[in-house]
Amino acid sequence: MIIAIIPARSGSKRIKNKNIKKFNGKPIISYPINILKKTKLFNNIFTSTDSKLISKISIKYGSEIPFLRNKGLADDKSGIIEVIKNFLQNLAKKNKIIPNYVCCVLPTAVFIKPNDILSAYKILRTSKNIDYVFSGHSIDNSFYRSFKLSQMRPNMLFPKNYYKNSQDLPKRIFIDSGQFYFARTQVFLKNKKVFQNRSKVFQLSHDNVIDINTLQDWRKAEKILK
Repeated sequence: MIIAIIPARSGSKRIKNKNIKKFNGKPIISYPINILKKTKLFNNIFTSTDSKLISKISIKYGSEIPFLRNKGLADDKSGIIEVIKNFLQNLAKKNKIIPNYVCCVLPTAVFIKPNDILSAYKILRTSKNIDYVFSGHSIDNSFYRSFKLSQMRPNMLFPKNYYKNSQDLPKRIFIDSGQFYFARTQVFLKNKKVFQNRSKVFQLSHDNVIDINTLQDWRKAEKILK
């Protein structure tokens, strides 16, 4: 049994009602729901939320809401893995559903494609020593010469790189794309870390990844998707 869970809490601080805000005319959460439906992979697509409004919109587009999320796991300090673990525990207890595989997809994951999800699942299913398959993308290696500011004065994060040319820095570095995390159920229940050597990165194109945290990000993503 394979299920998908979209964690979508209320109370976003930087963008009001972020998870249901209209994105090119439709609630943004409708995009990952439709993408997951197109894969034809999942027995159930769930939304984990503390909001009745998010529940109503999710159901309209084809997701299920077996119960509302505890408010204690609906703030900006609650980790995604912790949220998924709690959802799975409640799903087993209240609905007697115990899946084999779980795909956590973020509600703002508008750029992923059905084939990305299907390919990630194939990697996970055929790999015995892999805990997670999650989305990642490469960023410019100039990060190694970055600095933070203290009263507008630069303080290098990696001082040893001051005299290095860009060609002498590591060629490629990757970051979490914040799109999806695929794992066996027991991995989530054991609260295992994502960033470890038993995880595998499913590489996405840098051009198709935008971390939507500000209204500027939002407008840029809308233009790209159009």
